[in-house]
Amino acid sequence: MIGGNDWNIQQAIPADCVLNDPDRVRQCLSADGYRLVVHYQPASGYRTFQFIEAGLFPPSQPSSS
Repeated sequence: MIGGNDWNIQQAIPADCVLNDPDRVRQCLSADGYRLVVHYQPASGYRTFQFIEAGLFPPSQPSSS
């Protein structure tokens, strides 16, 4: 289950690519034009990203009742 939905990988893969062998699944998806792209960030930017995230997601303020 992803994101609380009733979604599974079988729904995302084209029916002709649903096989029991992971290597054959990758070959089939590749032939259909699917690609996997992974972006890595350099370790030197770790602190910068931490400060950016801290600014984007400030701690919530307690509600005054």
